[in-house]
Amino acid sequence: MKKVSMLQKTWMVTRDGCPVIFHDIFMFTQENGVITEKRITEMALHEFLSYGPQKDGANVKPMFRKTKDGRIFEWKVVKDDPLCILQDAFVKVKRSVGFNIELKFDDILCMEKKSYVVNEHAEGRPIIFSSFHPDAALLIRNMQIKGGLQGIVEQRTPNAVQRVKDSKLSLISYGQLNCDPLEVIYLQYLMGVEGVIIDMVMEISEAIASISVRNKEDDEEDDGTKSMIMFGEERTKVKISKM
Repeated sequence: MKKVSMLQKTWMVTRDGCPVIFHDIFMFTQENGVITEKRITEMALHEFLSYGPQKDGANVKPMFRKTKDGRIFEWKVVKDDPLCILQDAFVKVKRSVGFNIELKFDDILCMEKKSYVVNEHAEGRPIIFSSFHPDAALLIRNMQIKGGLQGIVEQRTPNAVQRVKDSKLSLISYGQLNCDPLEVIYLQYLMGVEGVIIDMVMEISEAIASISVRNKEDDEEDDGTKSMIMFGEERTKVKISKM
């Protein structure tokens, strides 16, 4: 990955009021050979941090993930790190890297805790609050009034791009279509989308790093196309007419 301008993480709040980094609402673990689930918001901080890899390498409690079809797998990745709190992320990640803080819907006290940590430790770092829950978005908007930015959620509505650009707002996309790196590159790039939220981070970053754009006059063929994007080691050509 050549350069990262913003990280997207999901933040939860433990029972004792500490914002932590964790995507799922429930943590699955194994006790006496039986898989159990625990809600993150019902766990104390010390219990939450006791799961997964530990800094001292000892007393590792196993973690599992549950797929949409109900299957459960042990949590295994190529490179892992101990669980951490939101404040640690602000301290350890370069200040030039922005955070997209995805909010799960919980009560107003949890929102206040997250907002407090951001206010105390952001120190000029670019911050975006996002959520799939309208109530969560309304709560955080009332607590973070400086930005004054309201989001737009539309599925496959290309003409919304120009409305966003005309309003001098940034545009970031999310959705199933973002699973196709080529479509993300040669369509959204030309349309003016400034960022994508996607699981395929490595594939997308490699495609973006190798992108180049050529004008019609630079091409030997004059077939009416107005631009051409080339990407990848094989310099694949994709010709797109700008609208």
